[in-house]
Amino acid sequence: MKKKVEIKIVATDVDGVIFDVSSSWREFHKRLGTLNLERLERLRSLYLEGKISYLEWAKEEVKVWKGIKYEEFVKIVESFPWVEGANEVFPNLKRKDYYLIAVSSGGIKRAVKKRLESLGFDEIYSNDLEEKDGIVTGNFICEVEHEKKHKVIEKVLKRKNLSWKEVAVIGDDINDELMLRNAGLRIVFRPKSKYLLNFADYVIYDLRKLLEIL
Repeated sequence: MKKKVEIKIVATDVDGVIFDVSSSWREFHKRLGTLNLERLERLRSLYLEGKISYLEWAKEEVKVWKGIKYEEFVKIVESFPWVEGANEVFPNLKRKDYYLIAVSSGGIKRAVKKRLESLGFDEIYSNDLEEKDGIVTGNFICEVEHEKKHKVIEKVLKRKNLSWKEVAVIGDDINDELMLRNAGLRIVFRPKSKYLLNFADYVIYDLRKLLEIL
């Protein structure tokens, strides 16, 4: 049942909701020849077991890209297909005067920002790779922690003097949990984990359904 709330902000995850890829970093590894599933799963397990922090996990994962041209990552992000309907739905929501925020714990900031601004997004948050003279240094620039996306939204709400009940959140994976828990309207899109269904007002599989909900 639709919740009776006055929504002013639409905040969404990026990978899997806007870009039709499950993980932008996994795509980087695949296309750049650095994919080592055993290594990636080991790092992920260490993080989930609390043995390393998110920053330690990210730093270990990105250091294999040292020496690669930053432009290679830009080209990969530019090649990501939109989720079907994304380039229709989000400009439409913008025309309805919703304030659009994208929050990604992957990606690379400059390329993600350029693409999402073309859809009408007002604020875009994404992590990035440090580069010097166009070459990736192997260092990680963190703007969004993996499971703390809600902290980004809280800063926006404080600045705009708004509350969580005025936010609709769209997420697809467990690291979107705290955004969904707090939101006035909680929309789960193509859930990667059934656990997220505990926090959903709507579960949708066609992004265009957003235009009926909002």
